[in-house]
Amino acid sequence: MKNDYDIIVVGAGPAGSMAARFAAEQGVSVLMLEKDRDVGYPVRCGEAISKAGVEEFIPSDDKWIAAKISKFSFNAPDGSEAIIDFGDAGYVLERRIFDYELARTAAEAGAEILTRAYVNGLLFDEGRVSGVKYEINGEQKEVKAKVVIAADGVESRVGRWAGLRNTH
Repeated sequence: MKNDYDIIVVGAGPAGSMAARFAAEQGVSVLMLEKDRDVGYPVRCGEAISKAGVEEFIPSDDKWIAAKISKFSFNAPDGSEAIIDFGDAGYVLERRIFDYELARTAAEAGAEILTRAYVNGLLFDEGRVSGVKYEINGEQKEVKAKVVIAADGVESRVGRWAGLRNTH
């Protein structure tokens, strides 16, 4: 592992893995840091997606499809319902396997992946984010980057440290 990358991606969920993959495919150096031991575990939420939506990024594979669906509905406490129709096909994903496969495509494109790396701070140079601080195996480390992507989810610590607001 190097001390300096073009891009650091914090979080190896679908957004992080896709960001890492597409950046690595452009030939830049990429490090993806994941706080958990395994990519895709623990599962944060289920996922329903259209076949067309997923196949923009990765060919469908039965090993990460929990169920094939054509629509689903949201039911509010007041009894109202919103139905999402996928038309020809949609999937409920087996997120643990799906997330792992997306991370694998990032690694195949050249991204380095480090798990059990708990990002706990940002590095700044002249008021600009220049890397991250992280803990791994009880040891505090730092790594620099030209760009840091906060893909650590709805409760993003990285975005909060950078002064970004959560709009969810």
